Amino acid sequence: MELVRKHFPDVPVLNTLGNHASAPVNSFVVPAAYGDGWSMSWLYDRVADLWAEWLPESALVDVRRGGFYQYSPVSGLRVISLNMNFCNSINWWLLIRNEDPVEQLKWFVETLANAEAAGEAVHIIGHIPTGGGDCEHTWSHVFNQIVYRYESTIRGIFFGHTHGDSWSVYYDMDTYTRPVAVSFISPSGTTGTYHHPAFKVFEVDGGHEDATWVILDATAYSTNLTEANMAGGSPVYTVRYNTQESYGVTSLTPTSMHELVLDMVTEEGLYQQYLWNVNNDIAEVSSNTTICDASCLKTALCDFVTSDSSDRTACHKLQDYIDSSNITSDEFYI
Repeated sequence: MELVRKHFPDVPVLNTLGNHASAPVNSFVVPAAYGDGWSMSWLYDRVADLWAEWLPESALVDVRRGGFYQYSPVSGLRVISLNMNFCNSINWWLLIRNEDPVEQLKWFVETLANAEAAGEAVHIIGHIPTGGGDCEHTWSHVFNQIVYRYESTIRGIFFGHTHGDSWSVYYDMDTYTRPVAVSFISPSGTTGTYHHPAFKVFEVDGGHEDATWVILDATAYSTNLTEANMAGGSPVYTVRYNTQESYGVTSLTPTSMHELVLDMVTEEGLYQQYLWNVNNDIAEVSSNTTICDASCLKTALCDFVTSDSSDRTACHKLQDYIDSSNITSDEFYI
């Protein structure tokens, strides 16, 4: 926190709890167990103290209650920070009660309803993405229902956890064909397989009277640890890629990101470019490494369109689209 304060002295810093914030890892006690002497106050009270510099007391009350909060850093925009550890499929405390154990989802709906009534835009931050196996099915499904209901209010969703760099499109829950939201899964400041430390800077439509707060663009920065660990070296972060320039999109709206996934099916080299962008230890885009045919794309692209860990409907629709595109095995290389 000291480094954050030093380098961002006049910037509101809004945090969210990850699965490694507790000890043991992934262990977030549900209130149903509090009567047996268990508690999360040791963590929630501490992070409330750490975050007090940027949050009002009204937000800290919810932090102490369940590790979540809402805050409006500027007029017209409300940020909701969710404690995604209550969707964590390996948080064993959920075996006691997994049905909204801290009433966070109830609070989430109430907060979105208030934002909608006030004409505010909402950005959501959290740790565990809802579309993967790490998010419990029921929680994920309810979250998707909420996003669908408040699609006009929610302008951005931001997750982490995977140490990768991706996105996930949310669809209407009637036909699963209309994009209603998109979550951006940002890279990690720690290393991973094929990943040097990285971070992303998002550009939003804000700072003016008619701001929509939609996501316009994103730029990823990374550092080469091999070079940083050489004698006399130090971490130097440089631009890895810019989303608009790299993929030829004009914004990062749900529709744009949905269409980008479809373009990866038909435009040679686009999925290959994505792999180079996110696997930031690779120096150059190789042209003949591994063939990614239709069968490969069916698996590789599904995560982009799966926001509900309990429902693969959008994935199946994408797979049908891939089948209809008649991709041959020698068209795409990764």
